[in-house]
Amino acid sequence: MSKGLKRRWLWFTIGLGLILLLLVDIWQADRARVARPFLPKGVVAAPGAKSVVAIVGSDDPDLSSPAPLTVSQEYVDNPHNDVEARLSKEQIEQMVYKALNLDTSERSIRNVVEPGDWVVVKPNIVTCPDGKNIHTAWGQRGWSRGTNRGQDHWGQTTDLRVVRAVIKYLIEEEGDARRITIAEGGAEWTKLGESNTNPDQEHDGWTVHWPPFDSLSYIDIINEFKDNDKGIQVDIVDLNYDDYLDKDGNSYPWTNHNPAGDPIPVPDPNGTGVTWFQRPEGYYVSKTLWECDKLINIPAMKTHDIPGETTIFKQYVGTYMHNAYEATWGKMG
Repeated sequence: MSKGLKRRWLWFTIGLGLILLLLVDIWQADRARVARPFLPKGVVAAPGAKSVVAIVGSDDPDLSSPAPLTVSQEYVDNPHNDVEARLSKEQIEQMVYKALNLDTSERSIRNVVEPGDWVVVKPNIVTCPDGKNIHTAWGQRGWSRGTNRGQDHWGQTTDLRVVRAVIKYLIEEEGDARRITIAEGGAEWTKLGESNTNPDQEHDGWTVHWPPFDSLSYIDIINEFKDNDKGIQVDIVDLNYDDYLDKDGNSYPWTNHNPAGDPIPVPDPNGTGVTWFQRPEGYYVSKTLWECDKLINIPAMKTHDIPGETTIFKQYVGTYMHNAYEATWGKMG
């Protein structure tokens, strides 16, 4: 190796080292210049109660119309051909009911929801099927981002049949809630009728009918249960258009991108420490999520490039009040 090349490598190594030192310095200091660990020093949470996991398969003998767990090869090769093999919303309803009834603990949904509660049900609507003038955060056809081998990948969103069953259970079996709200902030579509939505847009994540989920729409679910005998209010809140709160409880509309008040500090009840993964000054929080009494998460069991599998952790996505930070449109986490 020539002396000139060795010299260049030396300066490259020195420069890379300085960049790494700068990054470490950034990680270790926040705006208040208080040192923060790169990762939590340790989890010292108080021991919690044991979780209850209930699993009900489509072949459960207690179901009125059990179905095999396996899928024939013809449907594996072409998921669009499996219309006749798909479970109906009635079959899914029975499975959800049995799973919820298997939980006889003090923390079951029947015991947790109290009279007069406002219950928010949070699904995952990462995208929605394509339609005329559908807005996408990435400049692509919305549904085309969720494909597998050229086929639509329905598994990236929460099954509407499950959402429907949970809401029906809350009304018919639990019955204590005052209000039940489906709340989510979609990533690749904007809500019909809003100022940032193309007036020619055909549908959105709430109004579109989802073919693999018994062709249900969220509006269908609301219409089915809004006139229930219990008098429980059933509605939708789009978190992308929800008011948000600062630490003093002041409320701001979604169109306000420069709130005057400070964000709500990040709680640290378990003493794990606020790390570089978080905003040390806190966050502005959805008014709906702040004021509701109970929050029920219904995630999709899906894979991810980084953690491998997301489940409930992905539910934070869609709750971030990006409008408070002048962020670009779409889900933020």
